[in-house]
Amino acid sequence: MSPPPANLALRTCLAGFLLLALPGRGQPEPRTAEPEALLAAFVYNFCLFTNWPREAAGPDSIFVIAEAGPPLDTFAALARRKLGERPVRVVHLASGEALPEPCHALVIHGLPPGQRDALLAQAAQRPVLTLSPDPGFRQAGGIVEFHLSNQRMRFRISLANMARARLRIESRLLKLAEPPPAGEEEL
Repeated sequence: MSPPPANLALRTCLAGFLLLALPGRGQPEPRTAEPEALLAAFVYNFCLFTNWPREAAGPDSIFVIAEAGPPLDTFAALARRKLGERPVRVVHLASGEALPEPCHALVIHGLPPGQRDALLAQAAQRPVLTLSPDPGFRQAGGIVEFHLSNQRMRFRISLANMARARLRIESRLLKLAEPPPAGEEEL
């Protein structure tokens, strides 16, 4: 008996995460993708496996990802994708620009702490999935913080920040997250 299509999609995505995140066993090290391409792929997959409250769906069916920081071509390419049946729109935020309405995900990279914190304060008022490769992002109020380790993309999730945003990340994806570093409490 074959699994339902949604379960198959989740299994395929999780297998992709494992291939990107876990070291090979006895195999030569594969060539890794550029960090920006990995970041875009991880952001897309986090969006696929995050559940928003009903009111966050918005009046139209467009899924909005806002990018704050130097523009990355890999994020513009996400606009050609769909999340389920919803087309994706990527909005690049200029310095000081407010979050668009609606906004489902916010990717922050390479911003000074003051600008980052201002955007996180706006996002804290709504159910927005916040993601970043910048160190200290979770401690500043972000939900998902990515980092490279041994040329592999890894991530940590703040469960407290996720709960404040009223979001639910699929448990199978949560299990792939790294625990907080020694001496750092779970946020």
